[in-house]
Amino acid sequence: MRRSDFYSSYERFKEYHTVKISRRNLREFDKTIWGPLQAESRHRFLELGCGLGHMLFCLHEKGVEYFIGIDSDRRIADHLPLEIRDKFIAGDAKTFFARKRNPLPFDRVLMLDFLEHLSAEEGFQLLRELHGRTSADAKILIRVPNAASPWGLQNQYGDVTHITAYSPGSIKQVATAADWQVCSLFPHKEGSGIRRFTDTVFHGIVSALISRPPEIWSANFFAILEKKRGRD
Repeated sequence: MRRSDFYSSYERFKEYHTVKISRRNLREFDKTIWGPLQAESRHRFLELGCGLGHMLFCLHEKGVEYFIGIDSDRRIADHLPLEIRDKFIAGDAKTFFARKRNPLPFDRVLMLDFLEHLSAEEGFQLLRELHGRTSADAKILIRVPNAASPWGLQNQYGDVTHITAYSPGSIKQVATAADWQVCSLFPHKEGSGIRRFTDTVFHGIVSALISRPPEIWSANFFAILEKKRGRD
């Protein structure tokens, strides 16, 4: 069976629907995306693997004027909110960059639950391509399943279209090879405030009892990349 066979049924597997963004969603966006990226409404955003447009809608709500979302599944367009439908492009990054010969450089790039769908070589090539498509102070935010944590395995292997498993260490390796540097790594904390507190306590206790605890315990983790100094 080819990978494309799984993607042909992805709409049914993921149960596509039109997103609705709540105030809680926007607060979480501020905490995990907008704030860590030091984002401003004047920045030009690109999201690769935008899915049903959760992040695109948040960017719209933040007053960002220029943002683009790319996803290979054309069926997504039928489910996007009208406010952001014209910001969506069906296809892949390689085709997009080849078609737009001299697009204005992007300041912030989002890759949420996206990089794991590519091989390590494809991820490396994408990061190298983004060097010439982004501004000097650009930042890339990546979220992937955490292969270094036992809790991340269900996310990594819960979707057969996931190809590459990443840990905080291997993200640094790929970024370094592509002439980016990881300036921040942090967990993707989920659940209620109480659940987050108990997770923190439990992980602290376990970390004290074993010889090699993971750098990050959460099922997913975030990485922020920036360009190495002296590069353009």
